[in-house]
Amino acid sequence: MMEQTTQQQPIAMTLAEKAVAHWQRAEWEAGAEALFMVAQIAVSQKEYDHAGQMYMQIGQALTRVPTRRTESRNAFYQAGLCYRESGNQRNLAAALQQLAVSELAEGRPETGAAMVEAATTLVPDDAEMGIKLRAMQANYQALAGDAAAAVETLGEAMALAETPTARAQIEQLQRWYQLAARQDLPADQLANMIRQTQQGGLVKGLFDRRLLRAYQLMGDGALAEAVTEAQAVRAQAVASADAMRGLRHFQASVLLALAREQQDDYAGVLDALLGCRVLLADIYGEAQAQNVDVLLDGFATRWGADEMASARAAYASRNGMTV
Repeated sequence: MMEQTTQQQPIAMTLAEKAVAHWQRAEWEAGAEALFMVAQIAVSQKEYDHAGQMYMQIGQALTRVPTRRTESRNAFYQAGLCYRESGNQRNLAAALQQLAVSELAEGRPETGAAMVEAATTLVPDDAEMGIKLRAMQANYQALAGDAAAAVETLGEAMALAETPTARAQIEQLQRWYQLAARQDLPADQLANMIRQTQQGGLVKGLFDRRLLRAYQLMGDGALAEAVTEAQAVRAQAVASADAMRGLRHFQASVLLALAREQQDDYAGVLDALLGCRVLLADIYGEAQAQNVDVLLDGFATRWGADEMASARAAYASRNGMTV
């Protein structure tokens, strides 16, 4: 057995080097195939932590290939099994976190949220991981239209924060969920909050940089430019295959709606939100798409019944529909 292990080590090293070479050329599938063999060797030698690391890298590589989402998810699942075998709770939590993102990409946000919750229970004493997981859990809750639950979850993250910087980042994120739900946050204040969240790295990639620029432009009164940026983010989200495309489209659509409202283009508000509703239904299902209805109700309350009726008629005319 010792001789077999000794023979396999140089093979594994060669395969790992091949994987790196493939990935340097953006050959994600070929690199993953090479590293899969390394992972199998590690499992055969009961080196479960090492095998888990290999499977995590395979999963991350295959997320770059839209047609290999199932294989990517399976790699994260195998990583979780390996970490469970080795007893590495922190890495198991990280594998569940990646599985949660995969579930979101497949239009199963409820399953993803459950995985994040399970991961959270694995690392009760790990402040850094606990904060990241709770931030992600809050993101799922907000996506499901429950901003109050998101704020409460971030309160749990706040209890884990050990530094003033971490506490400030969480507070900014809490305020985003509170105020975004109210729809009355000044654009310049929101842009500042988003900037601080990005710089802190609490939830990497939560806000698109072009979206941040759009909020800044709207705060400066440059509505036409803000609309252009928001539309670009929406178009990019539609063309994207990553798990967060629905959230980015939703964020950009809300900004676009607010900008159109300031331009007194109420039909444009409906165009932005109803278009977003279609995409959310396609990605996440009707339950999540209904969250857009809450926003529409907010605009209807602000405008009044007559103005909303006029906006709907203008929207229908603009899109060649009959009222």
